[in-house]
Amino acid sequence: MKSYKKTFGSMNENIVSSYLKSNNYTIIETNYRHNLGEIDIIAKDKLNECICFIEVKSKFIDNFDTYPPVTKYQLNRIKRSAFVYLKKFFPNENARIDLIKVVNNGTNSSIDHIKDITW
Repeated sequence: MKSYKKTFGSMNENIVSSYLKSNNYTIIETNYRHNLGEIDIIAKDKLNECICFIEVKSKFIDNFDTYPPVTKYQLNRIKRSAFVYLKKFFPNENARIDLIKVVNNGTNSSIDHIKDITW
């Protein structure tokens, strides 16, 4: 049985996938796992012709300002996994790492998409 945290996270990743599709992205893979780390969503930004490695952060209430959304450790793991993925599947593509924050109150969701947080 899934924990509440995993169920809530999966629900918000589905919300983000729908958001991305409606904004000219193609979802390539979700929950990519490698021994170096995990990437929540890998998508192609068709407008900018770029592979996007997306970290999804979700909260039930709006309190993102109380802590850094992605730690340096998490970011390094995402970068390492992204490099491995690019080398294997898209060696000649441009890439970036995005952060998408979802605030969900159970009825409504708001999305903040921050592109190219680092590379």
